[in-house]
Amino acid sequence: MKKLLLGLAIVSLLAGCSKSEVMQENDSAKKAIGFDQAYIGKNTKAAPVTGTSFTEGATMGVFSTKAGAVDMTNQKVELSAGSWIYAPQKFYEANQTYVFDAYAPYADGVTNINDQFTNYVVSTDLAAQEDLMYATQITGVQWDGQEGTTMAPVQFSFKHALSQVKFSARTYADYSGYYTLTVRSITLKGVVNKGTLNRGTDTWTPSTTPTDKADYEITSNLVLNSTAMQTITTANNDVFMLIPQSATANLEVEIVINVAFAGGHTDATVSPGDKTIKATISTANAVWGRNKVYNYQLNLNLDQILNLRPIIFGEPTIEDWALEETIPADQA
Repeated sequence: MKKLLLGLAIVSLLAGCSKSEVMQENDSAKKAIGFDQAYIGKNTKAAPVTGTSFTEGATMGVFSTKAGAVDMTNQKVELSAGSWIYAPQKFYEANQTYVFDAYAPYADGVTNINDQFTNYVVSTDLAAQEDLMYATQITGVQWDGQEGTTMAPVQFSFKHALSQVKFSARTYADYSGYYTLTVRSITLKGVVNKGTLNRGTDTWTPSTTPTDKADYEITSNLVLNSTAMQTITTANNDVFMLIPQSATANLEVEIVINVAFAGGHTDATVSPGDKTIKATISTANAVWGRNKVYNYQLNLNLDQILNLRPIIFGEPTIEDWALEETIPADQA
């Protein structure tokens, strides 16, 4: 994970697989096409899929060809009770070469696997955002037609297509005895929200159309009760899942903080309530890659946010003693 520091005041690739589930063959003269527990390649709905395997209810859309002809088109395959299931079941034909492609999560109406990655638009509704993934193509699968041949289930290895962008915040100093600070929202402005993925090169081409930009907002009730960094998420732990891109201009970040008095403290110079502050992500720090996680960290200086001018004391001076006077003893 890359951690970046915003100037305000200042402002993973795990490998593995799980158990294999093979679909039952219902005819000894046929070999069912079955799917194994797909696994997710390195590093990590807006709450991103974590770890290296899918959880119950996960879905993928599968495409396949048989001897170059279409065999499966956006076949929905779902993880249920530990097995990847689909209907109607399909069977291998002897001595035919099969190629398999997949993406996740499944979506209705996808007629070609590249449809899902051409002019893809990331929703501004975090609850509707997806951790879009695609699998490495599997080629050269054949059944020799022999009854005793065991056909291994098709096991996909998925890659994360998007960038994960999150924000963390802390207070510059411990204000807990005087104020309670709550993050209400954080908005990332002017982000390209549309692009096309080349699955062969694992690279995105973001849209250059000026209207293909959007603002993304996280609403939160995160209480900043210490100087430790805390991640700003929604109640469902959603963060931004965005098109990989390199910003062509600085990105503006708007943070709404609620300030309330704490511990019986009052201050006539401070008006409690919501305060809007702004930060900027430079173009140098707004370069996002596929399958990368970026954590922008904010240090919130309450003196600046509330425009406080604290009474402080400088180093005091002390009057030096006058020159010593020497007096002879016989005059004393």
